[in-house]
Amino acid sequence: MIGSGVYEVEIDGEKVGFQFGMLASIETEEASGMVIEDVFKKIAKGFQKYIALYFLGGAVAYNKFHGIEKTIGIPEVTIYIEQMGMERALEIYMKSIAAPQIKNGKAPVTGQA
Repeated sequence: MIGSGVYEVEIDGEKVGFQFGMLASIETEEASGMVIEDVFKKIAKGFQKYIALYFLGGAVAYNKFHGIEKTIGIPEVTIYIEQMGMERALEIYMKSIAAPQIKNGKAPVTGQA
């Protein structure tokens, strides 16, 4: 599990995005110094530092994918989280790590996409 999805929120009239997936996981792992699964364990135990690191990975990935050259770090991400509220941040987090839904009612056959 690495997280997935694109989420955009408005913070002080500015659109801020988070794109969770492999790149976000890499960014989160680099920032935290631990594998993404361990970050998820820390989040589950209520460590706010790790939710901020998870969102940092998502924000950096979003900016890279969208060609946004704005430098983003923990200070900016903590402001984003405070502005959207921890409840909304946790809602986005839970949606991003939810198991993918099977679209056609059938699981893919092994070896096929």
